[in-house]
Amino acid sequence: MKWAGTSIAPYMQLNSYDDFLHVVKLKQSIIHAMETQGLNPTDLARLIDINKDQSLSIDEIVAYFSSSNMQQEKNMPSPHELNALKGPLLQMADKKMDGRVSYEEFEDFFY
Repeated sequence: MKWAGTSIAPYMQLNSYDDFLHVVKLKQSIIHAMETQGLNPTDLARLIDINKDQSLSIDEIVAYFSSSNMQQEKNMPSPHELNALKGPLLQMADKKMDGRVSYEEFEDFFY
């Protein structure tokens, strides 16, 4: 696999193009929520980071976007849909592929 270890590797490991599209749609919803709340990605990461270890678990991310406050945001996927996106979202956001999303990786995910 010539793409292994490259920046495209996480995308090549997705199960389907639909997974990619669903994560892109989620990303758009999150960007809209950040804009309406006046947050940048680092501010949002700090809100999501329950244990304040400066990295995000996929469970912290899904729990935050499943909260009643975030579910009111435009086009936010349901908690069930968010749970189904755990794997694809982690693959696309976790560039180091260590099972966690650092604040830097979270910021890079949006740019």
